[in-house]
Amino acid sequence: DDSKRLSPARREELRPRIIEIVEAWHVEVVSPAEIDAVAADHGLNRLEADRMASLVDRCRGDVTYCDAPGPPESFAELLRARATWRTRLVCRSRADSTYPAVAAASVLAKVARDEAIERLASAHGEIGSGYPHDPKTIAFLVMRRGAFPSFVRKSWGTARRLTEAARPG
Repeated sequence: DDSKRLSPARREELRPRIIEIVEAWHVEVVSPAEIDAVAADHGLNRLEADRMASLVDRCRGDVTYCDAPGPPESFAELLRARATWRTRLVCRSRADSTYPAVAAASVLAKVARDEAIERLASAHGEIGSGYPHDPKTIAFLVMRRGAFPSFVRKSWGTARRLTEAARPG
């Protein structure tokens, strides 16, 4: 099911079991600067399609299941246009709740994210979870008064609001 419903400890416990049974897997990391660069111009769906296409080409499955970030048919078209490996695409909203392969991929991605957050916290102190509802994350950003470190997405709505609130006048 949805990896966000699992505790970090449970995701970490599942990771080696998933890796043991899958034929191929890879996690694509997208930097905050890259997200900021495309967010205003192209939107995140294109970036996600580009990165998923890279995964499709790398893993080379007969069938590819993916969680569509927007309308599934539109996202499938974006993905088909970008992937060179020909696969049967099954794109659905909330696919992690329907397809075990997508749920497993979600767990692997979330463990990679959890590890990245741990590394950032080790280097920068308490940063929270990085999610917009997290008071620790908001407190970390508020303390920066709009001067955010490079690991913060400047295009993120929470960061934009705090930057505007920090401006004088």
